[in-house]
Amino acid sequence: YKLGKLFPTDEIGKIMSQLIESSASNADIIADVERAAAELQCTVDREMSRLLVRYVLQNTVAQLGGADVLQKSETDALIVKEEKDLLEARRPLLKKWLDKESDQAFALFEVQKCAQDMNYPKGFLSRILATLYDLEVVEEKGVRDWLLPPDNRHPFLKIAKDNFEIKDNVEAKKQAQKFIDWLDASED
Repeated sequence: YKLGKLFPTDEIGKIMSQLIESSASNADIIADVERAAAELQCTVDREMSRLLVRYVLQNTVAQLGGADVLQKSETDALIVKEEKDLLEARRPLLKKWLDKESDQAFALFEVQKCAQDMNYPKGFLSRILATLYDLEVVEEKGVRDWLLPPDNRHPFLKIAKDNFEIKDNVEAKKQAQKFIDWLDASED
């Protein structure tokens, strides 16, 4: 790769995208991203982790047949085997850079954006959240901080939420309600 040092997030994002699209192994993606980060003299930060989630989800949606297929889905299941299998294949990659709950919450805004960009296919947001939770890629605290970013602890979460219009955040919560209800019930 020929890397430009001015925008390391963009450069590393391009590498992630190309490797995921080419079905590179998780180990190869991790090695290439870490090599590029070293060359660019940067670390893989939360912005890069958010890009990773974007590319993994875009690839997952493509492998499922695209947004049109997801729009036609009538399943009421919270976890769909085919979706889970695809995300599980990328679990080590996602876990690598989503170890902090605050980074998980930040990355969930990318999940929200992906669902929004596809005009919220029925149940998609709840299913992806449930699957990422089931695969232990995101923890409950990360989900809760995505839903209601703490003002005092991680201001970047509030900024991420404010990047969406209020109606979009309301719609995302509505679309995620099935998973949120399940999460609330599991606490009891």
